[in-house]
Amino acid sequence: MNNIKKNNTIFQNPPHRMIIKIVLPVLVIIIAIITASYIQKTGPRPVKNPPEKKIPMVQAKAVYSSTKQVIIYAMGTVIPAKKLILTPRVSGEIVETHPDFLPGGYIAAK
Repeated sequence: MNNIKKNNTIFQNPPHRMIIKIVLPVLVIIIAIITASYIQKTGPRPVKNPPEKKIPMVQAKAVYSSTKQVIIYAMGTVIPAKKLILTPRVSGEIVETHPDFLPGGYIAAK
């Protein structure tokens, strides 16, 4: 009989153990929240400085148009940025071209 009582008490939680299992985690969470809010409220505040006015360091000159020709002496190989193949949309032979037609030029629409 004595053995049966011991086995029953093993499976039963005494009231103080249940209180510890419930109250202790809640108490830890409450203490953590209070500590976090204390740290947040008493922490150092950043100093608000007005933004500095950034003045660009440039020199301005008066600009005028002229007919001065600039010659650049250079040497090297010219490499195109893109390689492309032009194909006509229609087939046939070119019989005549516009007098203003130049390679790389523009022809105004009439």
